[in-house]
Amino acid sequence: MREAARGIARLFTPALIVTSPLVRARETAEILAGAFAKAPPLEARDELATGDDRSLLDWLNRRDADAVMWVGHEPFMSWSLSFLLT
Repeated sequence: MREAARGIARLFTPALIVTSPLVRARETAEILAGAFAKAPPLEARDELATGDDRSLLDWLNRRDADAVMWVGHEPFMSWSLSFLLT
C-alpha cells in the first residue's frame, strides 16, 4: 500500500480522504494520507462501511472539497463506483 500510495500522490492530491471507521480501512487511509506532501484531512464515515451511497453523497455535497478519496470495503466500493458512473 505504501508503494501504491506514493504513485497515487504523484497523480493528484485529494482535499479530503474519507474512510470507513473499520480498522483496516482506517489504517489504509492513514498510509495514503502520509504519502502526500501535505496530508489531507481524514474523516471517518459509517456510510463507507454500510454502502449507504445516497447518504454519503448528500454529506459530500455539503463539503468544500473538489477532490475526495474514499477508502472502504468490497462489495460496497464496487457498488458505489457503479452508482456514481450510472
